[in-house]
Amino acid sequence: MTPPTHANDADTVAPFQRLGSVVNRIISDLDMDLVHQMLLHKAELREAAFRLQQQEAHEGLTQRQADALQFIHDHETRTGSAPTYRQIAEALCLKSTSGVHRIITGLEDRGAITRVQGKARTVRVQYFKGAQ
Repeated sequence: MTPPTHANDADTVAPFQRLGSVVNRIISDLDMDLVHQMLLHKAELREAAFRLQQQEAHEGLTQRQADALQFIHDHETRTGSAPTYRQIAEALCLKSTSGVHRIITGLEDRGAITRVQGKARTVRVQYFKGAQ
């Protein structure tokens, strides 16, 4: 049995189409308000995007890697340059720099830092997230 058709089916659809156009205008207005607010608060928007990238980039760091990343970030912020492997070893209470090399390589593999091979003090934090 087929559903009954009404002569005024078009009349029942029209209000929903009008409602759709009103909703689209409201959404468009909201979008423009959002864009305007974003332009007014560029620094906050950049910070929010940075924090989102942090969360995504540092899933699965070990506690030792997180501690090293924290130290590198703090040292760069404080002095403007990357710490030496010896400074990182001292901060993490490691006895040799080979452990630091392993930690730095792990951070680099995860995209948390970059460095230039064969050059000293070239470690740069890409995204910073403290220990979880």
